[in-house]
Amino acid sequence: MPEAMKPDCKPVHGKVPGPKEHLLCEKHGHVVDIKTKQIIAKSLEEYKKLHQPQKMKPEPMKADCKPVHGKVPGPKEHLLCEKHGHVLDIKAKHIIAHNLDEYKKAFGHHA
Repeated sequence: MPEAMKPDCKPVHGKVPGPKEHLLCEKHGHVVDIKTKQIIAKSLEEYKKLHQPQKMKPEPMKADCKPVHGKVPGPKEHLLCEKHGHVLDIKAKHIIAHNLDEYKKAFGHHA
């Protein structure tokens, strides 16, 4: 549960791999959200575990998948399946994300 920032927190930019409002407190070592004025993680390590998107374990492509070009902001072998809406790696013949939003978060592409 998030708690309120301490009055003596010293947020510093450029230390947290996340939104610009998520900053490391130089004094206490926790991560704060300066927009909501909350402590959102006890440490940078905890923040990374909680906020870094995880890539799904690849699953085999389905026999009826219909890959379409030009829909996925990534390598040419990453295509959207028109029939099911998931993202495919056609080179490896795997489903690598359940949908385009999950793909963008997991593979570092921002819409």
